[in-house]
Amino acid sequence: MKKLFELFIVVLDFIIPKNEKIIVFGGNERRGINGNVAAVIKAWPSSRKTKAFKAYVISIHNEKFPDIEVIDPRSIKGISILLKAYTAVCSHISGDLYWHSLYNRKKRRIINLWHGAPLKKIVPWRSWGKTTALIAASKMERLSLSACIELPLESIFVTGFPRTDRLISAPKKLKQEALRSLNLNYNGQKWILYVPTYRVNNKMEGYLHRRRDFSFKELRKLLEKHNAYLLVRSHINDPLSDFPKDERIILAPFNKLSEIEPLYALADMLITNYSSSIFEYVVLNRPIIGFAPDLDEYNKSPGLLYDYGSIFPGPVATDWEGLGKLIEEEFKEPSKHESVRADRLRMFQKFLDGKSTERVIDLITDMSIK
Repeated sequence: MKKLFELFIVVLDFIIPKNEKIIVFGGNERRGINGNVAAVIKAWPSSRKTKAFKAYVISIHNEKFPDIEVIDPRSIKGISILLKAYTAVCSHISGDLYWHSLYNRKKRRIINLWHGAPLKKIVPWRSWGKTTALIAASKMERLSLSACIELPLESIFVTGFPRTDRLISAPKKLKQEALRSLNLNYNGQKWILYVPTYRVNNKMEGYLHRRRDFSFKELRKLLEKHNAYLLVRSHINDPLSDFPKDERIILAPFNKLSEIEPLYALADMLITNYSSSIFEYVVLNRPIIGFAPDLDEYNKSPGLLYDYGSIFPGPVATDWEGLGKLIEEEFKEPSKHESVRADRLRMFQKFLDGKSTERVIDLITDMSIK
């Protein structure tokens, strides 16, 4: 029955004329709007360039955004607006507009704001060819994306990521947002943010706490020594519910805090492996440590876009003992790898003016981009 109705949607999409003044926002594969799309939605009502358009947010989660109507894509009204919209803005491919067939540049403009500069390889997929425009944060990322997904360079625009604007312009406010969301008090303690990338095989020893050489006792001792707490930001597809429970371990999953930027602002140090978080956190010029015990294996599958050591903005550990030593060193001398971070920042962030949202709104409202 559902497939039959989706076929009906395809037919209606072919028949119903599109309205250039209607723009719809969707994102995060039906799991709630966040990231670059959310940043643009929040800025949309106050921009002078958007007054001529009628914008809607597509959501099945009853989300609220000031001065923009949220519609359910399963409702008659939602389906009607989706079919009339000439421009659709999203962050992924599958599911962002609910009805998969509507992600199609032959019927409407598809502006994909993406959700993170890739470090691992992305394979070409036929739906990428249905994309009108894709954004990137740097020329390096633009070249990598074009090579990976086989999208022409002229369809990829270097605008910077809207999600990093507040990280650049208002990190103190973001820090307070993180404390409120996680119900934490700040009393001069240090915060270490651990952000492992998602793995299809989530039992792999690439995760810190699943390493055979990992010692929770030593970690606890290290945290106490520096009056520090470990913030664990798991991937939305892997909640890491088996991470050790302790008062110095703070789990910060998507359902507690949908945006990661407040955690960046709170953290004094980042630990990650192959996550795109390195390209965003580096704007804060704070210590970043790589934990890549399975680098050779991961380099084979899914593979990396760059030589890991050449682009990582800090020192890299391959076992728990090495990681503990690096944490000690970075606490002792946080500016030690400042020049490395500055170099990687130049490589992966073209804009540091806090105006990426404005550039993306310019892109969305430019009807000459088809």
